[in-house]
Amino acid sequence: MDWFPTLLAAAGDAGVKERLLNGWTVGGRTFKNHLDGYNQLPYLEGRQPKGERKEFFYFDDDGVLVDMRYHD
Repeated sequence: MDWFPTLLAAAGDAGVKERLLNGWTVGGRTFKNHLDGYNQLPYLEGRQPKGERKEFFYFDDDGVLVDMRYHD
């Protein structure tokens, strides 16, 4: 989930998550989406000691939630 905003930030576009949330017109079409991923680039570059994600959800092969971690 975090790859999309992280890779776009690495390519120089750190604001894509906010633009998509507000409605972004590209190629004559407007896209309005909520990305639940976080930009992890500052963490990967060593500029921040921890990543942005505080929650982790674990699902089994059938899609059943089997565990959750928060601020771990």
